[in-house]
Amino acid sequence: MCRLLTTLILLLTVGVHNALAAYTAQLSPRKNYPITLNMADDTVRLNRDLLLTITAEAPVNTTLQFPDLRAQNRWQGFSRVEDFTTQPIQTAEKTTSQYRWKLTPQPGAERYRLAPFAVQVLDATTGQVVDSFATQPVLLPPPPSREPVTGAYQIDPQPAYISPAPREIALWIAYVLGGVLLVALLIYALTHIKRKIREYRMTPAERALDELARLLAKQLPDHGLLKDFYIEITHIVRRYIERTYGIRAPNQTTDEFLAAVRSHPRFTSAVISSLADFLRHADLIKFAGAGANSAAVEAAIASVKTYIETDSHKENAPGNN
Repeated sequence: MCRLLTTLILLLTVGVHNALAAYTAQLSPRKNYPITLNMADDTVRLNRDLLLTITAEAPVNTTLQFPDLRAQNRWQGFSRVEDFTTQPIQTAEKTTSQYRWKLTPQPGAERYRLAPFAVQVLDATTGQVVDSFATQPVLLPPPPSREPVTGAYQIDPQPAYISPAPREIALWIAYVLGGVLLVALLIYALTHIKRKIREYRMTPAERALDELARLLAKQLPDHGLLKDFYIEITHIVRRYIERTYGIRAPNQTTDEFLAAVRSHPRFTSAVISSLADFLRHADLIKFAGAGANSAAVEAAIASVKTYIETDSHKENAPGNN
């Protein structure tokens, strides 16, 4: 009575499980040894473990023996495999065995498959092998493909402005000022070099007249700087004589300069007298503080310009070279 009740419960459980199974596959090629795989889901689901049952039936007085399906990578596409085996149930007509499995799918696997395995048919009394066969491979339904993502981004991040630190601002200001100073120094150096090259190519007279033009552009007499004006204009005359005749005029006093000029054969008495009047009048303004009006300034400018132009023409005249 108890054995009959157990058989009925097993048959009822198997029948209900098969009825609720969403996917079923037949593993055995032998009709007298049916082996059925039942899966609770219709496909493999990546978000949960897969539960399935393998039910094997054998004629009376025989049993089916499976190998260890956890070995040799029988389950392909699963990262974890656990089995739960129940005791075989024998009836007057057959022996039924159930093997329950819990499998964890691997995301991105090429396939989810149960490879073929060998099944041995054993005599229930002696335990000897009376037959054997191989099961068919089972390719489980793969997970459904994801629907393509459409529409715009739900989140549209915008760049956030981060104000620079005070130290960083100070560094950038220092860099800018340094760059401006460097450019200014470079421009000044290039201008100075360009002017020196131009002066080097000038004759003594052209250079003296250029210095005179730069002096007049300063407008020193208009600002009350008569002493500075006469110092610079006398230096122009002295430098011209030094470049033209080799007399170290800028480093000599007025008397020493006039003495050197008198001993030079290229200076006439009229030129010497004119230079002496011009230099002594300038000394009165530079050292004695004597006054001078605009007419005197204009006369000094005209005298220097006339002397340089006249002397340069005399030097360039035939017979003086």
